[in-house]
Amino acid sequence: MTWDEANAYCIKEYLGLAQITYPENNTALVNTPAGVYTGKAWIGLHIDVGWAWLDGRPPTYYSWSPGQPLNTGPGYCVFTNYRGWYSVKCTEMLGFICFDGSDYIVNNTYVTWNEAKISCKNKNSTLAQILDVETFDKVRRVVDKEKEIWIGLSFSPVWFWSETQQISTFMNWKTGQPNNEFHCAAILVGDGTWTTEPCIKQYPFFCYAVYKSKKTVVSMNIQTDVDLENPDNQAALMQQLQATLAKQGVTDFKVTWTKQPVQKSRKKLDGTHTHTHTHTHTHTHRMSFL
Repeated sequence: MTWDEANAYCIKEYLGLAQITYPENNTALVNTPAGVYTGKAWIGLHIDVGWAWLDGRPPTYYSWSPGQPLNTGPGYCVFTNYRGWYSVKCTEMLGFICFDGSDYIVNNTYVTWNEAKISCKNKNSTLAQILDVETFDKVRRVVDKEKEIWIGLSFSPVWFWSETQQISTFMNWKTGQPNNEFHCAAILVGDGTWTTEPCIKQYPFFCYAVYKSKKTVVSMNIQTDVDLENPDNQAALMQQLQATLAKQGVTDFKVTWTKQPVQKSRKKLDGTHTHTHTHTHTHTHRMSFL
């Protein structure tokens, strides 16, 4: 199927094309039985374009100057001065500001946006990402009022997961990828790396679904001389319960417990209190089996 056909099928039958958000997801997908097939298969990653920071995140905070942005589209980047942000061609020659994890450092060398990005990277820093007003205040404190400097915002391709519409933060691209000329992504089943592909290509595909576990809650009164407030004693009891369940053939489960609050009673007789104490501990717990 094409990417769109595969996505529509997965949405209808499951939740959507596979979303790979962690390395463990990628490993699990590669280990999914696929017979002798080791070629490419569609996953739920596709491209869109818009304003994005260097790490791929879209801005949630903007500080455009009045009338900005005048230009949007591939090839446009953002500079700032003391007053606000402006969009211009990324090939303009401007100063730039790097962030090294603790300080904002202005460089007055005039370079293109891409050259500024590389220069910051070579200094173990990044072009500044201004994610909120507090950060912009810090940048403005080190920028001359009339100075124009590149920041790490550009109109860029951004890779999204189809079902969640979240930007992909985990990536496992094959060397030389992504080729942003193509707008859909496939996984190489043989080694787990990703490639960009024309969305009209015909490939097998991976769907995903979320299976809800069954939860059973059991209330138990346990009388014992052992102090169950001790974590070691709790762990030993849990192991015994799990072993007992396993002997009954119940193996695919998870056991958790929560101690129920004990309601204390106070009986007043002629202005005095009576207390009863015993060395046997009684505990009420709610056991959850998943």
